[in-house]
Amino acid sequence: MDDPWGDVQESGRWVLELERAFEPDVIHLNSYGHGTLRFRAPVALTAHSCVVSWWAAVKGEPVPARWNRYRQEVENALKAVDCVIAPSRAMLRMLEENYGPDLPPTRAVPNGRRALQFHPSHKEKLVLGAGRLWDEGKNIAALAHAAERLPWPVYVAGASQNPGGKTTGLGACHALGPLSSAALAAWYGKAAIFAHPARYEPFGLCVLEAALSGCALVLGDIESLREIWGDGALYVPPDDREWLETSIRELIENPALRTRSRPKTWPGNTWKSTPPWRLTGEPNAFRDLHTLPGFRLESRQRALSAWIRYRTGSAGPRSAHLRTARWLEPQESADVSRRWAAWQPIPRFCILGSWS
Repeated sequence: MDDPWGDVQESGRWVLELERAFEPDVIHLNSYGHGTLRFRAPVALTAHSCVVSWWAAVKGEPVPARWNRYRQEVENALKAVDCVIAPSRAMLRMLEENYGPDLPPTRAVPNGRRALQFHPSHKEKLVLGAGRLWDEGKNIAALAHAAERLPWPVYVAGASQNPGGKTTGLGACHALGPLSSAALAAWYGKAAIFAHPARYEPFGLCVLEAALSGCALVLGDIESLREIWGDGALYVPPDDREWLETSIRELIENPALRTRSRPKTWPGNTWKSTPPWRLTGEPNAFRDLHTLPGFRLESRQRALSAWIRYRTGSAGPRSAHLRTARWLEPQESADVSRRWAAWQPIPRFCILGSWS
């Protein structure tokens, strides 16, 4: 959208009404548009990606001047909240590089999936790719080029038409189109190899899903994917199509290499048995709101209040319980501080999110 700012302002009024109605203890934003709103509760903002870093990684040049308003709005949002979260340390570094080092306290919290939703089935002789196929950052063109010369078929799942209506060519790849979560999980399960030669990927949820499904991984050699997957994948320079083809061909011809290219460990937010209403990583960031340097006293008290009500059982599965919150007295705050190491995750109902 060329001029979204009127819609952002209008939706901001609605988000503030939600805060007044539900009185959450923590605001968790998943986009930048509402970061400068005057919330009463402490605010954690998760930066999943940004246009400025995408442009540098994909286009290899500074973002054009027409994005100056966006850049300023993002910077204002990042510096107005109490805590900035990103799915990788690489993404945090890009934020500091593009918006300055004087950000609020930051934390890298990997994305997560329930492992039980993904499992290997009988592996077939096929290569799979998935994601927003029209996004140049996913680099589907490199995989399409390699597909013409590989002995195994290459299937790609996801939308190939961008929001403006332009369709990305998929070459010799077999297009599956957008799939439901269950259908995509089935394809992950039977794919022997998952290829994701991305130029830009702050985390890569599709890679995690493929890894949980037992796929051998071929990934773009970028900082974030190296950080997350370490030795559990083969890496190729995103712009070297011949290297990509060679790497996939080596996996096809070498079953032992395919086995070694399957990750054995997962990012910290993937769980196998945790109830779905519990969070895994973000609560650690919320917990840390208590000790962050410069964190305003009022916000610290609200974060502690959420913790003590959860630990004492006064918080339940309905948001109405939030209205029974009370401020902690100084002696209670000191007691909670001593017992903070025993903190448990805050249920989802304590968190008000936003989306783009």
